[in-house]
Amino acid sequence: MGYRYHDTVQVNTLIETITAHIGPEKIAAKVRQSLKGLRAVCYYGCLLTRPPQITQAAHHENPTNMDELMSAIGVDVVDWSYKTSCCGAAHSLTRPDIVLKLSGQLIEHAREAGAEVMVVACPLCHANLDARQFQMKRAQPLPVLYFTQLMALALGLPDKAALNKNLIDPRPVLNEKGLMPVYH
Repeated sequence: MGYRYHDTVQVNTLIETITAHIGPEKIAAKVRQSLKGLRAVCYYGCLLTRPPQITQAAHHENPTNMDELMSAIGVDVVDWSYKTSCCGAAHSLTRPDIVLKLSGQLIEHAREAGAEVMVVACPLCHANLDARQFQMKRAQPLPVLYFTQLMALALGLPDKAALNKNLIDPRPVLNEKGLMPVYH
């Protein structure tokens, strides 16, 4: 084909890209509405940081870059020991029993840590943790949001946050905290 592979492309997650090219300090300077008072756990899952020899994640067992971005927009980030535990990942279709068990444990641990919401970056994690709560028949579902949804809210772009798209509606918690804009 006349092309020689050079292996020079660096693939990053959106969190890594925002952290490296913008940084939490610049994000904090752009905040229009602080999300102070919203207690959240950041969930990285097992796919964003592993295997570390491939992802080259600096702290594959205890990543902090999403925590730093969320703190920059005012979120009260709750530290917890399950930020890289698996939610069931790719077993979503083939072994939903595994997903229900693992995701259910994560929701429970997040609640025990004092979280009002869980923040994610991975679409598969979001699907397992958000949509599966109906199958878990949880008395008190825990809203699961993409970190970008909270960033949109904090940066004054509530219409871009797509909060109506989450299956576990985060708006009641955000309203209770006074974090939703009032529309007239």
